Amino acid sequence: MKNQKLIFGLLLFSLLLPSALAVNEPTNLKEFDKSSTYINTSWNPNANWYNTSVYLDGSWKVNKTQNVTTEYHKFTGLTKNTAYTVSIFSYNATFEKSNWVNVSITTGGSLYEIWTIIDDVVNHTSTLVGLVILGVVMAIATIIGVFITRLLQRKQK
Repeated sequence: MKNQKLIFGLLLFSLLLPSALAVNEPTNLKEFDKSSTYINTSWNPNANWYNTSVYLDGSWKVNKTQNVTTEYHKFTGLTKNTAYTVSIFSYNATFEKSNWVNVSITTGGSLYEIWTIIDDVVNHTSTLVGLVILGVVMAIATIIGVFITRLLQRKQK
């Protein structure tokens, strides 16, 4: 009788184990912050994951092995105004691989950097100070625009 219970228990365990360790791909892969030289990404690992491998444009970058609700990775040393593909997949405890999850992200350029700085200043200072700084930046941009326009007009003559 003991052997029958043991055999039944092992059989039941072997039937339930694959579904308990199912490999679902990570979800919600996205960029949550970027500049002209870096991209910050985040995703939600599945409940049964053991390891998530992270790739940038097909090149392996890192393995993440912490079991948390949201996982993050920052890619640095990137080129401005360039599209990159971030790809991830997970393994479960029996090393079965999930499907790939991909997202395309383009780094910012110089103008993106200026507007990010302005946004940070406006959102992290008092409204009046933020508006004064924004006004100064806009005046400088206007002066530069006028200067470039006049320079181009002179070259055309």
